[in-house]
Amino acid sequence: MNKRKWTGLVKSFLNLFLKSNCPLCQRPAAGEFCPYCHKQLQRCQLSDPGRFWHSEQRVFVWGEYGGALKRAIAALKYDGNPQLAKPLGGWLAESWLSFPELAIDNLTVVPIPMHKEKVKERGFNQAELLAESFCEVTGLPLQRHGLERVKNTQASFVTS
Repeated sequence: MNKRKWTGLVKSFLNLFLKSNCPLCQRPAAGEFCPYCHKQLQRCQLSDPGRFWHSEQRVFVWGEYGGALKRAIAALKYDGNPQLAKPLGGWLAESWLSFPELAIDNLTVVPIPMHKEKVKERGFNQAELLAESFCEVTGLPLQRHGLERVKNTQASFVTS
């Protein structure tokens, strides 16, 4: 078992019994985030996440990628905090459910796959964890292996 996966498992286990620190600011947190960072994350949420849904690509966007949301995604992906996928995916799901006009028959959620070497290195696929949380709340079916990553590409960092 690699170090990141081990660290993530230990953090998740300890969080069951102890108050942990917020992964974004290191303040004490009863949940995944402290109250301050939770509030900052909620401020990232867009008032109209479905505004790009009727475009050619059909994109549903929960929040503005920057600030607290950008830090939360980085903490999830690169700092061994897989537990952050639960609230992030849940917030996306709640937002999705608040826009019934976006409902599509026979919709299946397919997370973007990671190359098996990256999954081995990181210990988890953050897109799959987000999709799990999203599907738990929405009730939509999850197709974990609907796509396959065949090329091991370098991470690309989006800056804003």
